[in-house]
Amino acid sequence: YVGRTGAIGATMDMSMPQLVALGGTLDALKMDAEAGSTALNQVLVSIKRNHQALAQAAGVSAREMQEFVESGDIFKALLTLLDAIDKKAVDSRGLMEVMGGRAKTNVNIDKVWTLLSKNISTLNQNLTIAEDGFNSVGSAITTTSLAGRGYIDTLTHMSVMSAEFNKVNTNAA
Repeated sequence: YVGRTGAIGATMDMSMPQLVALGGTLDALKMDAEAGSTALNQVLVSIKRNHQALAQAAGVSAREMQEFVESGDIFKALLTLLDAIDKKAVDSRGLMEVMGGRAKTNVNIDKVWTLLSKNISTLNQNLTIAEDGFNSVGSAITTTSLAGRGYIDTLTHMSVMSAEFNKVNTNAA
C-alpha cells in the first residue's frame, strides 16, 4: 500500500506512519492493495479538492474541514469523515456522489470508506504503532520522501517501512 500511495501522500503532506497505518489497516481487512490504493488516492484527492461539499454531505463542520485542509492535515479530515460515516450513519454513497465522475459508482471507494469507518480504533492503534516505530529510528524517517530528505538511504527507509507495515498489519488482523 505505501508504495502505491506514497506519491499522493507526499502531495497531501501525509506522514509515512499515516500511510502505513492506512495501508496496514486496509490490508489486514483484506482490501486488495491495487484497488484499495487507487480508491484511497481518489478519496484523499477528493478531500483536498472538495472538502466543503464532503463536509456538508457528511454533516460535519465545513469550517473544521477547511482548517484541516488549509493546515495540511488531510489525515485528520479523513478521520472526521470516517467518524461521521460510523457514528452518524452517513451513507458513504453520498460522499461518493460528491466525489463525482466514476467515483459515484466505484465499489472500491465505497469499500474503503466502509472498511475504514468501521475500524477507526484499529486505524488509530495502527497509527500509534507506526509512529512509535518510525520515531524510534529518528524523526528523519517520518517524511514521505523515500530518501528521508537525504538523512537516510532508501534501503533503510524501505526496510523500516516494511517492518512497521508488518506490525500494523499484525495488529489489525
